[in-house]
Amino acid sequence: MQNRTRQSSSYSLKNKRGGRAQLLEISLPLLEFDHGMKGHALHAMEFALQMEKTANARLLHLHRVRLSCLSFL
Repeated sequence: MQNRTRQSSSYSLKNKRGGRAQLLEISLPLLEFDHGMKGHALHAMEFALQMEKTANARLLHLHRVRLSCLSFL
């Protein structure tokens, strides 16, 4: 409540000095994880899980390549 009175007094002072206070609508930012059916949080968690699975699979492949290179030495 106190913030509103402070804002209204700020706007009235601005108007008295000849300025104009222009209030614009703040739109929501576009989300990378936006999914209409699943919801934001669930879709984000599924995306993170898929990224973890991919990283794990690549690490396992890297270890297999390393072991095969060590066997040739």
